[in-house]
Amino acid sequence: MPITTTCPECRRDLRVPDHLLGTLVRCPHCRTEFTAQQEGTQPSPPPVETPAPPEPDPFADTLPRPETPPADAFRAPETEPPAEGGAPGPRALPPRPNLDDDEDDENLEERYEESRRRRIEQESYESARQRVLPPAICLMVVAGACLAIDAFSIVLTIVQVAMMPAMGPPPPGAGPFGGMEFMLGYKAVSIGTSILWGALVLFGAIRLKQLRSFGMVMVGCIFAMLPCFNACCLLGLPFGIWVLVVIHDEHVRRHFTA
Repeated sequence: MPITTTCPECRRDLRVPDHLLGTLVRCPHCRTEFTAQQEGTQPSPPPVETPAPPEPDPFADTLPRPETPPADAFRAPETEPPAEGGAPGPRALPPRPNLDDDEDDENLEERYEESRRRRIEQESYESARQRVLPPAICLMVVAGACLAIDAFSIVLTIVQVAMMPAMGPPPPGAGPFGGMEFMLGYKAVSIGTSILWGALVLFGAIRLKQLRSFGMVMVGCIFAMLPCFNACCLLGLPFGIWVLVVIHDEHVRRHFTA
């Protein structure tokens, strides 16, 4: 006698012969295989495979077994030991590690900024030295030429005075230098003034090269622009103006030291 069952996939009612009850059948509509069950009954659950027990290890007894720590080994005490005559107090927690050390970070940042400021200041100082070096060298050359001319004038005057006896006796009424006292005095004053001019200009140029003593540099620069001592004064005028322009730049002036 055929029985009525339902396809679990397409949910259609199917008629199955009773001798196929409990066997696998195929739905003619969706081709799904299922176990034919009479409507109103639950399908039997699939058999559960029981895993086989593990095989005993023949070397288990020969291996050392790790010691099992006690149950309270990893448990922190909840309370401090009770004080004399008092109840146990709360457990004191360990100090929290300072993971973000703000103080060290601030010190590192301060050291970095200080190093950066020193580097910028050093670069600015080197830039100022490069600017004053050319006019300082020019003034040193002018002052050196002036002092060389003065040294030649001194040697020439000494030679002239030494050759005066060979020129014959002086005229009657003349002094020991044969009337050349005024000329020798003028030469002495002129050479002395020129030596002073060259020394001041040279010293000012050296201070300018070292970026030291702004006042002394100004004195040497002003003397270099005074065209009234020797031929080198004419060369000192443009170089002195150049120095004035350079040293009055704020970037250069702030690097002068006393």
